[in-house]
Amino acid sequence: MKEIIGNNSTKCKMKKVVISFILLVVAELTLGQSNKLTVDVSNSISKIQPTMYGIFFEDINFAADGGLYAEMVKNRGFEFEEPMMGWLQPNTNRYSLNKSSGAAQIIKIQGSGSNRNICRVTINSDTGYVLLNEGFRGMGIKKNILYRLSLCAAKQSEIYEK
Repeated sequence: MKEIIGNNSTKCKMKKVVISFILLVVAELTLGQSNKLTVDVSNSISKIQPTMYGIFFEDINFAADGGLYAEMVKNRGFEFEEPMMGWLQPNTNRYSLNKSSGAAQIIKIQGSGSNRNICRVTINSDTGYVLLNEGFRGMGIKKNILYRLSLCAAKQSEIYEK
């Protein structure tokens, strides 16, 4: 009994497919439009209008026009899922007291400000601590070029008074 029902079901599906195909062919023949496209290749050089100028150029990660933008700093707001992703502390050992270097840790701030995470840097030795950002495939900084850096910094007590 199951085979007969299965065969009838398959035949019914096939009929629907055939009817749908016929309807599509009829619709194409009756409603379809034919278009004619003519291409003139006799003049291979086109005149460029004098009002057409400019170029699209986007190079965010390396800041091709010579600037150092915040977009070059990977995870600049410490907002990635791993807050220290992109930041390296080569002289820091998180399992020691770092007396000869220092350490950075991310602090989550409650509030409505745009920066919900801040980085607290404890420097135990000004000659031993290093905090690096790997950027996006590097930062494209060139030797003997003057760069400006701006950042917001505060003493620990000032952060908690706000």
